[in-house]
Amino acid sequence: MAIKRFASAVVLLAGALIVGILGGATPARADTLMSVDSFVSAYKGKPVDLDGQRTGVQCVDLAGRRNIKKKTGGTHWIWGNGRDWWTSTDSQLLSNYTKVSASATAQKGDIAVWGSTGSGTGHVAIVLADKGSSLYTLSQSSGGRVELRTIATTYVLYGNTQTLRGYWRPKRFIGSSTPKVFAGHAASTLSVTTTEVRLTVCADNLPKHTVYAVLSRPGRTWSAVAIKATGRCVTFTNMDGVGNTFSGVTYTTRAALNQKPSMSWPGSGCYAYTKGLGLCDSKRR
Repeated sequence: MAIKRFASAVVLLAGALIVGILGGATPARADTLMSVDSFVSAYKGKPVDLDGQRTGVQCVDLAGRRNIKKKTGGTHWIWGNGRDWWTSTDSQLLSNYTKVSASATAQKGDIAVWGSTGSGTGHVAIVLADKGSSLYTLSQSSGGRVELRTIATTYVLYGNTQTLRGYWRPKRFIGSSTPKVFAGHAASTLSVTTTEVRLTVCADNLPKHTVYAVLSRPGRTWSAVAIKATGRCVTFTNMDGVGNTFSGVTYTTRAALNQKPSMSWPGSGCYAYTKGLGLCDSKRR
């Protein structure tokens, strides 16, 4: 089994895998990292071998080069294969990255992770665009060079089925688009009382971003309202304005992150339908 070691990084190896995270140090600041587009220009067509060890160039080298700044100091290691890394509960990994489900829409700059059946150990690549059943990526495989590559969310390699497990979204780096997907533990709660309609929206990536919400009922749709989040939850109060609500009437809310929600989204259960773009609720008083 080939083994690679990296300091101050969360790294994946397509083939055998080792993940190293710098113990006790913070990740590189966003302003030390080049944009995704600049990174593509700098490394496309070149081999990237981050540590120079005998295993040569691997997908993990590219992911490491994009997302870390080498530091000195103590390290601790997470040993295992790529398919094991996705379920890691390491505290530093969870504090530096947001774990996003494969059902959500990928964002430019995400690290996409494929698990594997049998003896396969998965793959990692930098997302450039989400194409639905495939991802357009910047990728590097064993013995190769960095290339632009479209990778299916499920494919077979050496008889092993590789399946997209999801994305690790760096919390601090430039070059990503403004997040539009509710990430982590996303949920919404709609309350309709005699005097008001109230909506609470929660997600792990809300802080410092704007949540938009639209209220509607048969015969009327209110204008979108917005709140800039300071924590992982925001609450919209008195959404229906002055006066009491109507008995026997169903009220529907649609919420979105950093953009106005679409009224074409279903009135409930739209998180899966929109691949994480929306949170929708309906309630009858």
